[in-house]
Amino acid sequence: MTAFFQWFGKLHRRVYALNGAFGRRLAWIPCLVLTTTGRKSGQARDTVLVYADDPDSGGPARVVVASNGGEDRPPAWLLNIQADPAVHVQVGDEHDDATARVVMPDDADYARVARRLDLRRNTLAVAVHRMRRRLRELIRAELVQTTTDSASLESEIRDMHSSCDRVVK
Repeated sequence: MTAFFQWFGKLHRRVYALNGAFGRRLAWIPCLVLTTTGRKSGQARDTVLVYADDPDSGGPARVVVASNGGEDRPPAWLLNIQADPAVHVQVGDEHDDATARVVMPDDADYARVARRLDLRRNTLAVAVHRMRRRLRELIRAELVQTTTDSASLESEIRDMHSSCDRVVK
């Protein structure tokens, strides 16, 4: 699953850079681009993340979850924020500088944020499964219009994956 997240993240960053409004809702899931400063390199690092607005925070706030695709280690963007909380956030075509705040399980806001995001066991796994299924459906629906048989369709899908891998590297 990690390979899929890495591949899709690169593709999504590219789409977002070309068209923020489309990138924000790719696969019908609200996404933002979070730019952090690499804790080791000092370079700007962009990550596309699913987000939710948090109207109960007392000010404008967006919440992202550091799930790292279910991996046991935290995502690099979280480690970067812990080292330097100054971030840049792009939502659609809007750009804002902000200061990130990490909410850990022992934080007073954790329960409120978890309820807001409806975080329950397997919620993320279900969302990822649905997104992957929907992307496969969309890709097949587009490609079936240009192919004549199932072997050609599968070949087109393999070629598309290969092309996307070259574009986002």
